[in-house]
Amino acid sequence: MVHYFHKRGSAPCQAGSATTTHATRSATQQSKAVRVALSQESGINLMTVATQRQQQTVEDLKAEPKELPVTLTSKMKGAMIVAFG
Repeated sequence: MVHYFHKRGSAPCQAGSATTTHATRSATQQSKAVRVALSQESGINLMTVATQRQQQTVEDLKAEPKELPVTLTSKMKGAMIVAFG
């Protein structure tokens, strides 16, 4: 199944991989146009425009957490107690 995340008829991309270019993010942040007009002109979601306007940079931000959570098993907890206790 092909999903179109940007302008109708543009190149298809896989679900979850839709991105905007550096130039699009820069134009979105610098534009004084109303969000709705900018969204329609760029062919991107209204919430994407709102999010990009709030960002400090035009760099592509990662969607994953900076630090992954660590899960310790009871065996690992026991080893830490022995080592540091």
